Amino acid sequence: MAIIRNVQELRDFFGINPVLIGDLPIDVLRSETPVYDYNLTEHPVESGFDVTDARVARPIGVTLECILTDTDLSASAVGFAALNNTLGFDSWKDKRDRLKEIMESSEVVDVVTPLDKYESMTITSLRMDQTPNTAMALFFRVDLREIRFVSSLITGVDEAAVPKKKKAKKPDNDSDKKTKQEVDKGTKQTKTKSLLLQGAEFFGLG
Repeated sequence: MAIIRNVQELRDFFGINPVLIGDLPIDVLRSETPVYDYNLTEHPVESGFDVTDARVARPIGVTLECILTDTDLSASAVGFAALNNTLGFDSWKDKRDRLKEIMESSEVVDVVTPLDKYESMTITSLRMDQTPNTAMALFFRVDLREIRFVSSLITGVDEAAVPKKKKAKKPDNDSDKKTKQEVDKGTKQTKTKSLLLQGAEFFGLG
């Protein structure tokens, strides 16, 4: 690959594309490769079965091949950056550091390209082409993958509608006393009857 040292020569050769990775403006987009793929079930699918139920869409991915350059302070470049809200004065090294920060912190960002907008993306791979002869520019390839978020639903419950557990009924003391008295009375009657029977047998009346 030939080393291009002039920023304007880079832009003349590759063109200028309004690209953002989060809040980081990308100076040159060389290629964009969206990735749409599915996971398929490993089990056999019954004939007549709906095939769409046998596959699950994976999060969307995209691969970008880009170039970071020093800020072009020409009137046309400044005007273009101002229109696209990407005006800045960072060097390509500053932009590289910001790109690495996004990756290392697992930051979730939106990616804007001329073809599409990819929301809730995180960097999964970053490859930088750096050589001692490279000046004023950084060639790199970045892979990003969508992060899917789900929200949990919290429902309030009316306490009045919840059935309460019945407490065990305590024994009635009066009822206990009454039962005990009846038992004692029955025992006394049984003993008295037993003594009368013994006396009758003694005198031959039984």
